[in-house]
Amino acid sequence: MTARLVDFEEEWFHWDKKPYKVGFWNNWSKKGALSATLTLPSNESKVLLVMITLFVSVVGGYTWNVICFVVHQLLSTHKGRDGLYHQRQVVLRNAQNPVSTLWYLIKLGCSWKSNTRRAVRRQLPFVLLAFAHIACFTIGSIASIQIASVGNSALLRSMGCGFFVDEIPLPMQSKMETERRRQLQRSAEYVRSCYMRGASDSNSTCRRLPVRKLPTKLETGVPCPFNPPSLCRNSTRGTIKMQTETLNSHEHFGINSRVGDRVEYRKFSVCTPLPLTEAPKYAIERPTNFTDELFRNYTYLDLKYTTPGIPVLYDKLRRSLGNRQPYWFTVFPSFPGATVDESALNKTLNNTTYTVVQPVEELRLRDADVTVAILDINALYMEPSNDILLGTRGFVPKEDCGCNNLPLGAKGSWKAQPISAFACSERYQFCNPTSKQCTRQDALLNIVEQKQNKIDFKVKQNMGFNPSQQAIVSLIAGLAIAFNYHSTLRSIGGTAMLAQDKLIEGAGTMSLKVEPNQTEIEFENWFHIQMAAMQHGFMEQMDLGNEFMAYWQQTKDPNWQNLCKSQLIYHPDAVSFSVLGLALTLALGCFLILTALLLEPLVRWWRRRTTQDSYKQLEWDAGELLHMQRMVYESSGQGTWSEGYTLVPTTEKGEVLVSPLGAVDGSALKSVRP
Repeated sequence: MTARLVDFEEEWFHWDKKPYKVGFWNNWSKKGALSATLTLPSNESKVLLVMITLFVSVVGGYTWNVICFVVHQLLSTHKGRDGLYHQRQVVLRNAQNPVSTLWYLIKLGCSWKSNTRRAVRRQLPFVLLAFAHIACFTIGSIASIQIASVGNSALLRSMGCGFFVDEIPLPMQSKMETERRRQLQRSAEYVRSCYMRGASDSNSTCRRLPVRKLPTKLETGVPCPFNPPSLCRNSTRGTIKMQTETLNSHEHFGINSRVGDRVEYRKFSVCTPLPLTEAPKYAIERPTNFTDELFRNYTYLDLKYTTPGIPVLYDKLRRSLGNRQPYWFTVFPSFPGATVDESALNKTLNNTTYTVVQPVEELRLRDADVTVAILDINALYMEPSNDILLGTRGFVPKEDCGCNNLPLGAKGSWKAQPISAFACSERYQFCNPTSKQCTRQDALLNIVEQKQNKIDFKVKQNMGFNPSQQAIVSLIAGLAIAFNYHSTLRSIGGTAMLAQDKLIEGAGTMSLKVEPNQTEIEFENWFHIQMAAMQHGFMEQMDLGNEFMAYWQQTKDPNWQNLCKSQLIYHPDAVSFSVLGLALTLALGCFLILTALLLEPLVRWWRRRTTQDSYKQLEWDAGELLHMQRMVYESSGQGTWSEGYTLVPTTEKGEVLVSPLGAVDGSALKSVRP
């Protein structure tokens, strides 16, 4: 049984302002009826929790009545018994709740201990029974809440589902690029908080995504991905491979979908430092045409990692480029399957521009996206390091380094190679878990091709994807291109380097010694930033800011509309309940209440038909509080009472009674007629 329940009219309660969907939905992390879920805001959920607690306490009271009835009937006998027995039977007969009954049972044991044998011992089983009942229903009340509550999972409220229009003004394009840079910066901070070794699971920042971190694996010493292998600076020692495990669109990305509508995705990346610029093949020095004395120590370096080569201004005195930031990137991509300037693709993928400058032929791969990054290193180190990318090349005395921010007593600093280049290849793979088919590991645009509606990417290979799966593939492909090495390094590369943590001054270039494996640390960090950006991208893709909505075109594709309403999030203000858990709690409670209401009448009916245990029935009826009061008045000669024990005893019309305790001398008082 699956539940497709009607949503609340959220506007009635102003719930439509919440960032998550309020009401009933199906969480396909669970199967069948277990998937039915109710999500409420935190304040409203407290009302439901209080109602559950009160309901369980009411059920506990009715269940105690059943227990008292059964115990009373088991103990009932026509043989003579002492006063403790008869008072206990009266207490059991008129039990209202376990707490008051427990108190009476304790009082009976204490009051009779000097007047009858083993009074306390005889009461002990009943006291323990009452204690056990109270404990069980206290635990049951907590357990019912735990069973019904399933945490803070909710569906993200989609603000828009579609794609950006073709014509976007330059100021708005700038804002969009700024927003993407902020997304990557947030992802970099998320990696520091949630991906790093020793990250705390209790950090609230790490609990808002379906999984805290995507599972990845790092392998060092892998073969050089380029031909010839001499393109890798340190051969296999400096070449690092990173890859994800198989990522499920539902479990890892939070796209809420049935098992048959899910997609699996993997990414493979190999990064390696390129030969140093000291090799004539990769850097050619030529003079500048500057006549100003300010530039007398400068020369041009033509870097040959790309075609055409990149000229950079080089300060021979300081052995650095003109840039004064400690770390700065210039990146150049190669995307097999894409034209150099594919305007439609650029518009869709956050206005990424494919420049005519590309990696040289040897650094381009037919089956992988490649990003060549030229790292400008202006950091000055207090100690030498033999790291591959950031390793120091020599000591520069204080009078020659041109640095005024050396710590007191320092005689100079260690300088790294001013230009250190590296290349990263990226391959992707999509799998259909239903048909057990996977694409080859390849460049992304060799696997998918973009359709005309700006948001759909179609897998070129026949994988048996249904329309829902195809929409998920399109979303993953778009985010994979938006957050690759090229976009990450271009947007936040230098500022996101973990080597920045070694800087002595916030705005300076002086740095402590970097780790011997700093290159490995940086490569892994950039890979994690891309993965974290994808994780957040699924949520941010569905939650556009209002300023961008004017350039957003809604799609009418039903598969995309369903996808946009299917993003799972974990929100601290959202409280979700299992509809099945609530239903079972209600059904079991109602069953116990109904049992308590029907048990005694059914037993009475059965005894009337069989004429068995008539004394037990009589003792039960006579011990009822109102009938005992009737007998007291009858013994004092007051009232003409109705016969029988099944109904509430009543007198004849017009009769007035006075308390039988009103006679000081103990004589009976007659009923008084007005």
